[in-house]
This record gives sequence, C-alpha cells and structure tokens, in this order.
Amino acid sequence: RITICTKADKPVLEQIEKQLNKLVNVIKLRDLTGPQAVKREMALICVRAKPDQRAEILRIVDIFRCKVIDEGAEHYIIEVTGDEGKIAALLKLLKPMGIKKLARTGPLALIREPN
Repeated sequence: RITICTKADKPVLEQIEKQLNKLVNVIKLRDLTGPQAVKREMALICVRAKPDQRAEILRIVDIFRCKVIDEGAEHYIIEVTGDEGKIAALLKLLKPMGIKKLARTGPLALIREPN
C-alpha cells in the first residue's frame, strides 16, 4: 500500500491515475479525497527540554493529546498523530524550545467501511 498526495486540477489528476494504472504492480487505485476516507499523519519530535521548560512542554503534550515516548536529562521525544494542521500547530509551539530532530510519516489514509 502506497499513499501518494498531490495538488492538481482534474485533468492532471486523471493523467496521474492513468499513468499509475499502467504500472504492472498496481492492483487497485483509489482516490481518498473527501469524507469517505480517514486521514492521519504521525510525527516523532525530539525537543530540547531544559529543566525550566519541562513543565511547559508536558502541558503542551497534554493539550495536543500526544505521548512522551522517551525522556533524557535535556530532551523529550514526543509522538503525535493527527491531521497536518494539528502537527503544524504543535511544531509552532515547540519551536521556541528547540526542536532537535523531527520525523514525519506524511499523510496516510483508509476508506471508511460501510455501517
């Protein structure tokens, strides 16, 4: 399963789909735009955590419903999942503390099952 994201008008999108369908290894192609799909992204963020900033970082983690998955004397590694906007907002708040490393999955999506 591969998720490919693009911003394109209808003719360009149709051309992308035609080219992908020509590939031998492509079994099925689905357009995951709209409400029929569940979309999420995940990020691991290593943030500098000085003693005077630790409480503030934990408060931000709690507000964004993230998890601290590793901690050291001067860092936290935070796991967050959500849409692109949520992750961007979290990064904006953590940036002043000092983001040391960042890994993001990019968008993932699945079609909703019928009720």
